[in-house]
Amino acid sequence: PEELKRILDTQRPIILLDVREGDGFETDCIPGARSVPVDDLLFHLHEFTWAHDIVVYGDSDEQTGQALEILRVANFRKVRVLRGGYRAWRALSP
Repeated sequence: PEELKRILDTQRPIILLDVREGDGFETDCIPGARSVPVDDLLFHLHEFTWAHDIVVYGDSDEQTGQALEILRVANFRKVRVLRGGYRAWRALSP
């Protein structure tokens, strides 16, 4: 979470991908994030390019792992996971 905060502070262009299901995104999210639930991710791959730096986060390691696998199978290589997901971000930014 600290590294992501530094990246966001420098305004380096990244895609921050919130893969949570349900209304989690509407309730609260990391500023600048896009909501693409993991079950819908395949239908949104055309919106990204391989040049994009992508940071994925969700509610669970399983959820973010699924998203990471989908992106890697589609040849996205500049993908990282926010360890601890949204909860870790909230702990950093109460």
